[in-house]
Amino acid sequence: FQSGRAAVRQNGKWGFINEQGQDITGIKYDRIRKFNDTGKALVRYNNAWFIVDELGKETPASQDSQLSALLNNENTPTVKS
Repeated sequence: FQSGRAAVRQNGKWGFINEQGQDITGIKYDRIRKFNDTGKALVRYNNAWFIVDELGKETPASQDSQLSALLNNENTPTVKS
């Protein structure tokens, strides 16, 4: 778990659960990066990157000024299917 969230994989897709095992994002992502110390994670589906917060809210990555920091952060390793 990182920031109280863990990556899960099912049928070739990824998502996140909380420490109680509850699904917070849905298992729909093609690629993900684990949550970083700011409580955000990068996810990819439908050929686009999104930023997910600790509650599972998605924001298109192109609208978030922290995108380059998240992409370059060594503390957010990529998880691939």
